[in-house]
Amino acid sequence: MPSTPTPKDSSQSILDGCITAVDAIFQTNAPIKVKRALFDTACWLVSERDGKYTPRYGTDASLIAPKKLHRHELVVSRADLWFVVRHGLTVTETFALCEACMATKDEHLRLHAVIESGVYSWERYVKAGVEVLDMEMWNRLWAHKLRRAIVFPREHSCDRGRCE
Repeated sequence: MPSTPTPKDSSQSILDGCITAVDAIFQTNAPIKVKRALFDTACWLVSERDGKYTPRYGTDASLIAPKKLHRHELVVSRADLWFVVRHGLTVTETFALCEACMATKDEHLRLHAVIESGVYSWERYVKAGVEVLDMEMWNRLWAHKLRRAIVFPREHSCDRGRCE
């Protein structure tokens, strides 16, 4: 039977579908590699549910950069999200932390360079000297406010995204 066109999935339906799917796979005895791969995919779907290039947060430079230089950056890395979902937070709580920030290619490289120094979340933006705007409220997120917005203590070490 041919499928009929459907309207674009809503942001909430994408979030709900990802939560349901990840909760379901976590209840199985599937290999951890499978669970992690599905979780990682769900993180991207959640962070892009309102549009890959239209997240709530963006950097000053990304506002004027050509689209080919844009990078969809997860504020809390997938490795850190994977850690917290496996050590106490529910899938719903974890996906609430799954925010994106539009950055430039150069900022993306700077943000990834500071991961090595043990910083995470918004703290990476402060340390990398990347200024962020809340595009919904059109407010600048100042460094001292970003430091207070850090969501959880990093009590683990990840080998470049290979948290177990």
